[in-house]
Amino acid sequence: MVCFIFAVGNSGTYFANVSRGALRLYYKFKANAKAQMLMDVAEVVLIILALFFYPKNMYVFLVAVIISKLVFTMVPVINAYKELYPELRAHIGSPMRLIQSEFKSIWQFTFKNSISQTMQSLINMGDVLLIGLWVGNPTQAGFYNVGKKMAFAILTITGPLANSIYPQLCLLYADKQIAAIKK
Repeated sequence: MVCFIFAVGNSGTYFANVSRGALRLYYKFKANAKAQMLMDVAEVVLIILALFFYPKNMYVFLVAVIISKLVFTMVPVINAYKELYPELRAHIGSPMRLIQSEFKSIWQFTFKNSISQTMQSLINMGDVLLIGLWVGNPTQAGFYNVGKKMAFAILTITGPLANSIYPQLCLLYADKQIAAIKK
């Protein structure tokens, strides 16, 4: 039963990704990006608390992961529904024959995007799967995955510093614009 609930929660990731994509199409992704950052931090905190208070109980860890998957995949879906419903209300219930001429390009896009997402998932989670297979201990793979999530949470915060602010400071320093650096 627990595995079934995990599968349901994990499949919600599909709907969360669709919702994020729809928000990007309508240029309404700023609020969702903030919510996503908070959800990532909350997910890591929830898993750390589960591991801290019950370090040898894999069931509690699994329940924490399931709760985080269920809750944190529903937030983007609900957010997208709230933000996009007024704009899409007129199109709900439209017949499919209106887009029948576009079915081929929709299928091609979906297939290519599916392969791309599968490759991205393998890149992002392949190391966890391999560690689980090689070590043979799901607890160690789980700890590795939590550590990886913590590192990505830190990168979410420090990424803008490394990708935009630091290079700009280096450019100003190279141009000897010390007054601009002080500002």
